[in-house]
Amino acid sequence: MGMCLSGDKDSEAPPPEEDTGFKSSYVKARVKERSEARERESLLRQQQQQQQMQGQTTSSSQGSYQGGGSITRLQAQTGGLASDMARAREGLDERGQRLRQVEDVTIKMGAESKNLGRTTGKLKSKYN
Repeated sequence: MGMCLSGDKDSEAPPPEEDTGFKSSYVKARVKERSEARERESLLRQQQQQQQMQGQTTSSSQGSYQGGGSITRLQAQTGGLASDMARAREGLDERGQRLRQVEDVTIKMGAESKNLGRTTGKLKSKYN
């Protein structure tokens, strides 16, 4: 499977390595870096959206004060903003849970692939 038909020794698959923990910690670090980067991007987008919404709320509330609008209209706008923020927080919590699940599955797959590598190495040495 890992060998070239021409018999070139450079093309052979390397023997299974001993479990030093380096690969699993590397995988964990990469998964963590990617998830943190995605979370930062998501938070930045949410902050930008909130700033845009605040700008819209401020401009519309100034218009209501200038035009003699009511306080209830402003309260309705801020209530809507608060519920949007609560939904965003819930979404972030759910996303964090999913990211932790993906990280756990990735770590499990890494361990299983190491085990598969050891098994194939044993089979190769048995039948060679």
